[in-house]
Amino acid sequence: MTIFTKWLGVLSLCITLGSIPTSSFAQFWSESFETDGNGTRYTTSVPEVSDGSNDFFTRTNGSNISGGYDVSGADGDFFFAAQDIDAETPSATQTLSFSNIDISGRSDIVFSILIGEDDDGSSQDWDTDDHLRITYSIDGGPSQNLIWIQVDESEADGTNGFPSVDTDFNGRGDGTEITDIFQTIMGSIAGTGSSLDIELEFAFNFGDEDIAVDLLQLSENGSGPPPPTCPTDAEVFINEFHYDNSSSGDPGEFVEVAIANSANVNPSDITLTLYNGSNGQSYNTLTLGAGNNDGTFTYFFFDLAPNGLQNGSPDGFALSCADGTLIQFLSYEGTFTASNGPAAGATSEDVGVSETNNTPPGSSIQLIDETWTATIAFNTKGATNAAPPANCEFTNVSISQESCDGDDFEFRVDFTALNTSGQFEVVNTANGQVLGNFLGGSADGSFFVNATLAGPTTAGMLSVAVRDVQDNTCSSSPVMVTLLDCPIVNCANPGDLVISEIMQNPSAVGDSNGEYFEVYNTTGSAINLIGYEISDLDDDSHTISSSVIVPAFGYAVLGINANTSTNGGVTVDYEYNGFTLANGDDEVILSCDGAVIDQVNYDGGPSFPDPNGASMSLNPDFLDAVSNDTGDNWCASTSSFGDGDLGTPGGDNDICCATPTFTCLDGNVVMLQGGTYTLQPEDVVMIDNMGNSPLCPQISVDNIMPATVNCDDLGETIVTVSLNTPFGNLTCSPVINVAEDGTLPFPWAEHNVGTGVNDLDYSFCENEFSVSSGASNSPITTPNNNFGFISQTICGNGSITVKVEDVSANAFAGIAIRESSAPNAKQVVLMTNNINYTYWLRRAIDGAPSQAQIFVRPRQAWLRITRTGNIFRGFVSFDGNYFAPVSAASLPMAPCVEAGMLAFGTNPAFPAAATFSNVTVTGGGLLGGAGMSADEAGTAQAQNERTGSRTAATELQTETRSFTGGVELYPNPATDVLNLNFGQVLEQEATLRLINAAGQMIEQQVILSGTAQTELYVAQLQSGIYLIELTTADGGTEVVRFMKQ
Repeated sequence: MTIFTKWLGVLSLCITLGSIPTSSFAQFWSESFETDGNGTRYTTSVPEVSDGSNDFFTRTNGSNISGGYDVSGADGDFFFAAQDIDAETPSATQTLSFSNIDISGRSDIVFSILIGEDDDGSSQDWDTDDHLRITYSIDGGPSQNLIWIQVDESEADGTNGFPSVDTDFNGRGDGTEITDIFQTIMGSIAGTGSSLDIELEFAFNFGDEDIAVDLLQLSENGSGPPPPTCPTDAEVFINEFHYDNSSSGDPGEFVEVAIANSANVNPSDITLTLYNGSNGQSYNTLTLGAGNNDGTFTYFFFDLAPNGLQNGSPDGFALSCADGTLIQFLSYEGTFTASNGPAAGATSEDVGVSETNNTPPGSSIQLIDETWTATIAFNTKGATNAAPPANCEFTNVSISQESCDGDDFEFRVDFTALNTSGQFEVVNTANGQVLGNFLGGSADGSFFVNATLAGPTTAGMLSVAVRDVQDNTCSSSPVMVTLLDCPIVNCANPGDLVISEIMQNPSAVGDSNGEYFEVYNTTGSAINLIGYEISDLDDDSHTISSSVIVPAFGYAVLGINANTSTNGGVTVDYEYNGFTLANGDDEVILSCDGAVIDQVNYDGGPSFPDPNGASMSLNPDFLDAVSNDTGDNWCASTSSFGDGDLGTPGGDNDICCATPTFTCLDGNVVMLQGGTYTLQPEDVVMIDNMGNSPLCPQISVDNIMPATVNCDDLGETIVTVSLNTPFGNLTCSPVINVAEDGTLPFPWAEHNVGTGVNDLDYSFCENEFSVSSGASNSPITTPNNNFGFISQTICGNGSITVKVEDVSANAFAGIAIRESSAPNAKQVVLMTNNINYTYWLRRAIDGAPSQAQIFVRPRQAWLRITRTGNIFRGFVSFDGNYFAPVSAASLPMAPCVEAGMLAFGTNPAFPAAATFSNVTVTGGGLLGGAGMSADEAGTAQAQNERTGSRTAATELQTETRSFTGGVELYPNPATDVLNLNFGQVLEQEATLRLINAAGQMIEQQVILSGTAQTELYVAQLQSGIYLIELTTADGGTEVVRFMKQ
């Protein structure tokens, strides 16, 4: 290679110590090798080595190498030497390095070294490749040449010569000869900084090729360098540029400036000004920054934005110093006179060559051997310009087989070569990147190179050339390659893409034209399938070679044929080859970089559908990579497309719908209190919609007749159920058994008094209470009773009236007022066996036996017990209108007691069963009569307030009452009408007030004198407890309560 060879007037290397007065230097660093410093003061690229004879690379005093090695004049005993290095190390080239030498605050530094060589006195055998090259760098910057020792020019072929100083660093010694006497060689360190690195590179590979070094020193010259001056165009000049090419916007434009190492100039003082020749005006100004040094010149280049340089006719640029002095003014495509800037008034010098819009990117116009040359295929910005040898030639260059391999772009370059090394490479002319090579050819002949441009790539043009690997100046003219769009391959996660439809057996066209499959993107971002592979478990395989975008939550269709006129009318997003879909069982595998993204193994019928002329469609309710493994989640498509086949390529799949079923149910329902129950669909029919989507035809209940059952429907009731089905409107008639739940209404409570199992129920429909009891009492006067007991708490005076509808044999049924539900509590009991006898029991002391009285009262089923103070009276009746007294007892009981119904047997083997109707309880007034203390009255008052009873406070002081017979309510609880029986004919007019549980009066009416009973309509009331307060003209008051259901 030939560089620009202007003569340099100043040589930066001082050859001998005598050329620089030592008195002006102040030494600040040295290395004499007297002690081992490897790994601390210096490092070697390989461990120091010696075979004890002729091959070595080591610190030595001569004792560990050949005794015949002869050098003299070393500083002390030890020095560092190398000979025939590759005999003992992997390479003929090794280094000795000194790092991080502190040069802070120092300038004008001089390096000196002792160098010797074993001169045999008659001849030397240094060759061109043998050398000692000393370089340096400051603060990690570019490497700079310091001292080179090369074979001299005594032998024209560069072999068997003498080692000498290479003053111009061109690979041939032209200065002081190195002998077997150590002599000092010096060089200047250009620049300042904080840290200095020095490297010695040794290259010796055979025989008497050796060198020895000692006493490396750094000194500072106190006088300093002379101040910089504005250089000439022999020292600073424009060396290379590129301004026009075939790509849009002319990318890759640049200008290179060269500064000779000998020039006394600060690069930052040099300015490059760009000129527009049409008006002579400058349009950009650039200042030099960092550069690259080749040992003779430092090269500075400016990469410009597209269209950063004017395209000529004419245009140009000027170099100037900081003071505005013009150094050089060049132009291209003609000359012009500058009208402003540093070149104002000057006329440019035309370089004489130019570029066009057909010039390949990456080429340039270069100054070679003082002549401007265009178009060089490879620019050399930042490096030495070079021209190709005249005898090298590449012809018949052609491009073929352009394709994508994933995101990489591949192509083939064919060419004919003449006078080459037989080793070739294809390079990108824009940046010199090697795209492929062929290393096994001959000097002449026809060859090809497979080249790859690393992706991703986009469609466009690429400029390439073929060149000789051994001489990169030997190059073809650039040729253009049409780039394909090869975007980067981004592999989705397994399951992100789902195979959602497969057309394996079309009818409208043949399989070889109409097969396709569809993929669905389950993610919120688009996915490109380029570089993905489709395959089966046999030999079918295809790599997707172009962009296929599957939108977020969308579909892409891949088919064997993209021509809608021959493929059945399906729009295909990508056409593949080398892959087919079997009509029986087969697999569809989508993978990326060896990882399976989704796979479907269809079986041709046992589980998966096997249609003809319809695609297999994945149920849209199961669009995931797990569910599509199951054949039951697939069905044959039902929507028509294109030429008549069925499928939804690229769209939402048809819903897979199984046939729904229903079954009418005979069952049981239980009415709650209130006596109604609204039938629910699940009570009368079982519907199985097979887990289908709501979009599938469904079975649903349209109507149930009757919708609500009540007391009239007790027992078996036939219900008509009307259904909406995919098969039309259908009906069925289940049989429903309607029952009551038997729960006792408030405030009734159930008690298991003593032992025995009891079943205590209430029929809302019959308004009857029932007691079934396994308890028995024998004798009936036992001190601890056993019976089933339904009761409520009454406070003060009151009564309970019932009708015993029936009682089982060997059993008793009746009513009681007891102090508590304890078996041995105080009590009065009126009971019957509903045949001939009525029994009256009383217990005055807790735990004492009851006293019994038996009365012949055949079939008197109505029973009543009243309390007035501590006086308890028993009554019986045939019809519930007239009650005859039975007996009475005076018992001291608590103000509040339990009043209720009971039943028990006389033989444990025969459980008792009894039914009670027309149950009426009165109470809530204060107790009157003998034996009622003021404290007891107060307790009753407090309890009445807690339970919602109302009593005038004045009644604490009186025993006289206007309603001497007591007020009787029935039925209680009541639904529509409540009957009030006053027990006598009213002698005075009375006022009736209806009061709710909150104490609010909600109704008032007047009852005329002469009235014995009346009715109160309560249907409009809400369910709950209410009080009726009756007051006569003379102030007599009676308060009773009832329950509204």
